[in-house]
Amino acid sequence: CSSDLYWGFASSMTSDTNKRNTMLTVARLFCTAGSGIVSVVIPMITGADGLVGNVDALKIAYLIIAIVSVALAIPPFFIGFKNTKERFFEADKKTESLKDNVKLLFKNKPILLMIAVGVVGSLRTIYMTTALYYASVNLGNTGLASIMFLLVVPGGLIASLLTPWCSKKWGKRNVFL
Repeated sequence: CSSDLYWGFASSMTSDTNKRNTMLTVARLFCTAGSGIVSVVIPMITGADGLVGNVDALKIAYLIIAIVSVALAIPPFFIGFKNTKERFFEADKKTESLKDNVKLLFKNKPILLMIAVGVVGSLRTIYMTTALYYASVNLGNTGLASIMFLLVVPGGLIASLLTPWCSKKWGKRNVFL
């Protein structure tokens, strides 16, 4: 759910801001729900069944979830790939060098802000990644990681639902800031 390429599809599909917001909201809802299910269900299964110390059971549970997730994700990605068309293309445009792009990067405040948001957003990933370890090693039960994950998932779902409304009311820039 964190592929920048995938999130960039919306701007190629429509120039209507409201339609893009709606498409991205639906995609983010599915991503948040999917990650929430995996984050909450796996620790519950492994913790509730007494599989806390059983690393093999945990590996198998994650492998099964990964296979199911990939099987469910392939059709929408393929549909997006087949049906997405570029709105414009400049055949004669000169490509910039890496050095020129790096210079431009540090002059572009919105991109620097996006990079900063990505770095700060990675804290959520660190939290979600270490919660399972913390619950199993320090709390002695992987099932308790579900409670830790539940602290994050509802906020993500609510934020995804409110984003289009907030963007219409206050503007995308202000909502992002």
